[in-house]
Amino acid sequence: MKAISNEYCGARWFRCDLHVHTPFDSTKKFGVDIKGAVESQKKGISKKIREIAFCFFDSCKAAKLDLIAITDHNTIDGYQAFHRYLEEWSNANDYFLKVLPGVELTAGAERPMHILLITESNTTIQCINEYLGTLWEGSPRFDKNGKPHSCCKSLIEVARITEDYFENANHPFLAIPAHINRDSGIESETRSEVPPIWEEQLKGTLREHIFSHKMWAGFQTCGNERGIPGLESLLWSWAAVFYYGKTLEKLPEPTQNKIKKRKYWPFIQGSDPSSFEHIGSRYTWLKTENLDIEGIRLALLDPESRLRNMKDGLPGRSYPFIRKVTIKNTDLFYDIEIPFNPSLNTIIGGRGTGKSTIIEYIRYALERTHKSDFSDLEDPEISRNVEKLLQTKTERDGGQTNGTLLPDHQIEAEIASLNKVYRVSKTENDTEVCDISDTSQEKVVPLDVRTLLAPRIISQKQISYIAKYPNAQRRELDALVGLEKLQDFRKKKRELEEKIERFQLSRKEMNERKERLPALITELQKKDDQISYIEEKGKQEVFNKFTVFKAEEAWLEEISIYADDFVKNIKENAEVIESLQDRLPSPPENRVSLPWIDEVFTKVNGVIQDSLNDILRITKRMGQVKDEIRKDKKQLWLPEYKSVRLEHEKLKKLFEEKGIDINQHEKLLQQRELLKKEIRELKRIDKDIEGVNEEIQEYRNELIELHKLRQAWRKGRAEKLETSDADIRIEVKEFGDCRDLIMRKEEWFSGTGLRDEDWQTLADYVFLEEQRIPERMDMLVSTLRMDIARSIRDSNFSEKSSAVAKILKDCGLKELSGHFFRALQRRERVRLDEMELFLPEDKVESKIRGVDGRFKPIIHGSLGQQSTAILSLILSSGDQPLIIDQPEEDLDNQYIYDVVVDMLRKRKFSRQIIISSHNANIPVNGDSELIVALGVEDGLGKILFKGSIDNPDVKDIVSLIMEGSEEAFRLRSERYGY
Repeated sequence: MKAISNEYCGARWFRCDLHVHTPFDSTKKFGVDIKGAVESQKKGISKKIREIAFCFFDSCKAAKLDLIAITDHNTIDGYQAFHRYLEEWSNANDYFLKVLPGVELTAGAERPMHILLITESNTTIQCINEYLGTLWEGSPRFDKNGKPHSCCKSLIEVARITEDYFENANHPFLAIPAHINRDSGIESETRSEVPPIWEEQLKGTLREHIFSHKMWAGFQTCGNERGIPGLESLLWSWAAVFYYGKTLEKLPEPTQNKIKKRKYWPFIQGSDPSSFEHIGSRYTWLKTENLDIEGIRLALLDPESRLRNMKDGLPGRSYPFIRKVTIKNTDLFYDIEIPFNPSLNTIIGGRGTGKSTIIEYIRYALERTHKSDFSDLEDPEISRNVEKLLQTKTERDGGQTNGTLLPDHQIEAEIASLNKVYRVSKTENDTEVCDISDTSQEKVVPLDVRTLLAPRIISQKQISYIAKYPNAQRRELDALVGLEKLQDFRKKKRELEEKIERFQLSRKEMNERKERLPALITELQKKDDQISYIEEKGKQEVFNKFTVFKAEEAWLEEISIYADDFVKNIKENAEVIESLQDRLPSPPENRVSLPWIDEVFTKVNGVIQDSLNDILRITKRMGQVKDEIRKDKKQLWLPEYKSVRLEHEKLKKLFEEKGIDINQHEKLLQQRELLKKEIRELKRIDKDIEGVNEEIQEYRNELIELHKLRQAWRKGRAEKLETSDADIRIEVKEFGDCRDLIMRKEEWFSGTGLRDEDWQTLADYVFLEEQRIPERMDMLVSTLRMDIARSIRDSNFSEKSSAVAKILKDCGLKELSGHFFRALQRRERVRLDEMELFLPEDKVESKIRGVDGRFKPIIHGSLGQQSTAILSLILSSGDQPLIIDQPEEDLDNQYIYDVVVDMLRKRKFSRQIIISSHNANIPVNGDSELIVALGVEDGLGKILFKGSIDNPDVKDIVSLIMEGSEEAFRLRSERYGY
């Protein structure tokens, strides 16, 4: 037969229908001729029964059932006929189905009620038939039409007979009232005009013979039990008797209230089918490790942890969880594989068995050893211990030296997230992530482990630290807000800050330029003075005239050079002509046309000679012109030039004495125009700075609104703490963390000499009105900026001219010391732009529940109360795995039972919880879905047992090695009946 699914280790949820009929029940019409099939089977001529059995099991498979109980009226024939084919069908269909034998009995005569009797699968058919014979004492169980008869015995008699028979036969059993919201169920009792039989019997014999033995631990319903009139009060009475052994009115008022506020009741929904199609139409989710009578009984005794009806559905598993951790090659353990359940897991073991080390290996595999993971710790001891533990050593030495990891170590963690399964493999030099969702196609994927899973790993020391410091409590509140929201907040915050920083840089550049304005105005005045002095009447004429003479002098020099070049070029041309003349061909000696030929030669040679004569004449003329110019220059031009030059040299000497370069007049004019333009721009810069400030303020307002959005998230989570009745209450005050501002002094005013008392006075101003903290922060920054500007202009800057001093005085605050004003004069050390970006953190004020039920400030609580309150905070929300190392430290055993266990039971179906503990109350009364028991053999750790508390071996090991196990099991028995 196919084995039960090993989806994960420990207790798991099964879909169960404990009220199933077969065609053998004469009150049901399945549309098959069961009598004919039986007769044919007897004659050996048909396998019709097998076909009907397979059809029955197929219907169970279609309904996705894991467990059924066949409970035909007054007979076991259907179970006997079908069960023989179960293994064959299971193997053929590769499907696991557990089938328990049972009977639906009718008890009572005047007002008969139906009872489901279910026994263990190894109970023989003969045993059950003998039991039925004992009830009916030879009387027929059916009339001639097949209608079942009541055994005509009272509930008390049925209870006595059933208990005696099955205890003597050594077979576990359960007796459950059937379809309580139908006739022949409890509803008929509550509708009766006479007081219900139960109401009196609960006080006496029924309590003594049924409930005190936990035989009757629940009720089977048809899905609408909440509408039964009077059922609620009846359940209260039943619970008082069942769990406390007293009638409701005899219990203390707090216990009565606890019963009346109970959310989960042991209701089992069953289909009670009349056709194959109706099988599994109503079912119950039942959590157990063992699909047997004991597993069902434990689920009925603890419905909060182990039962869910069809309408409520299975507790969600959409959250990510760790499926298993594999540890290889370490100093402390054999190679081991530790499976984990999606719900509550408890790692147990004696001291020194490595419980805490397992948690640190999980931390290591999931890369939660960064400094930021320990930022909450004021005492670095924990991070140092973790670092020592995770060091690599060359060989095993039993913990004699630091480190527990060997060079070839490998720590693996399997993670289930969003319908995917990943394996994270951590070695000394590498971290690898594989997608193993499809085991036939494993592939390495480029995923960041810290993003893939963000477990909260915490120890009792960290819990104590959180209880002590409000900022740590605020971070825990943020953890409840959710990683995605906070990441979005940080991203938007950074974007806004970057925009502000860009405008701040622009403003800084503008202010630096603006600071040059006085110097530029002075420089402009200097240029004006220089130009004006140069351009004074008379002086300018001398300069102008001298400039003209200098131009004439340059021109005359240029003309002289030109004339020389001209003469030189003419002479060079004459030399060329002479060379050409020498090459002039002579007439032929034997010439015929003597006269004409000679004439041609004479004409050409004459032209050449004339050219040479012209050049000679021109050269001579140019020399004459140069002499005339030289003479005229000396007589006509030079005397006046010398007079102007003398006057110019006198002015030049005078200008040099005044530092004026008379040759830079034109340049001075250009410089003056540039200065005027720059000054005009700088005079307009105030308006530009004003625009930049408006942009900065606009983005700052957005930043404030973004912070308020985060405040709303925090307040929402704080309100949920109250609605969930957590042991902690948190009040969030917007921007109210004054310490956050106080701690920034050295960051913003380092090296200025600002005194602490002056900084405290400034902080007092910011936090004077709770509703105006951002506005007052803006005002402080603005007035500080004004004061720094004044300190630049005024070396005697003091309180009298201080804008900051004025706003403090207007608020009646303490006067600032002289150190403050001197500090502002060291403006290069003041970081006002960073201060402008700042918004104080929210202030959180935590209160915890005292023994009287009232809430008081957390600092006034005991260490145990503080730790419990922080655990309540950490557990209150979130869907990432929560891993806690020995939370019971500083808590007494009763406190763990009364408070911590309840918290774990409430949250274990909303997130995976892994706890290392040596306190038995956590696995036993927290009803851990998986308990992993560690031991030591030959100096190395190993797993002794793993499973849920249903497992007898696990139960024995818990009793053997855990502190307070006897007391824990006693408390469990008192509370849940087992």
